[in-house]
Amino acid sequence: MDDEIQKTDAPASWRCFIAVEISDEIREKAARLQAKLRRANADVSFPDPANMHLTIIFLGDTLTGKIEPLKKAIDDASVGIPPFDLRYQGLGFFGPPRHPRVVWAGVAVPFAEMSRLNEKLLAKVSELGFSIEKRAFRPHLTLGRIRSGRGLAGLTGAVDSLKSTVLGCSRVDRVLLMRSHLDQPKASYEVLHVAELTGV
Repeated sequence: MDDEIQKTDAPASWRCFIAVEISDEIREKAARLQAKLRRANADVSFPDPANMHLTIIFLGDTLTGKIEPLKKAIDDASVGIPPFDLRYQGLGFFGPPRHPRVVWAGVAVPFAEMSRLNEKLLAKVSELGFSIEKRAFRPHLTLGRIRSGRGLAGLTGAVDSLKSTVLGCSRVDRVLLMRSHLDQPKASYEVLHVAELTGV
């Protein structure tokens, strides 16, 4: 009976995304940047650096029946791509200048390996029927989400003064399938699968 109840109550879909990890050095520097941005006293929500990751593909609500095929798709896409380093540098905004939505830290060159990995993952995920938003691939770390225009001028000035900041390099040697848990006081993330990059 308990098993029947558990099956009935199980969620039909999970909120998922594909990502790569970042180093502790990048997390520490991201935390320092957030501390500087907080001084602007703007209406910004700052994610915990411990939960930061570089999202490659946001899948959104994903039927649980597609989780296993997704794991295989990520494994297949990871074949033939060697581990590589990403350099994190620069700050900026997403959204119109008067109403920005996100403060981000960018990814600098080398970028070819990252683009190749993204293309292979997109192809494999599309074969499973996922409809991925068609827009330019702009990998980034989300440093803050802007909730209103309060203190925006100070925030804009702070970001401008930090726009050339170099956070450092982080090794990419595996790809993660992750699940978001947003039904808790603080958002948390669960690793569902790890695929090692196996190229030489």
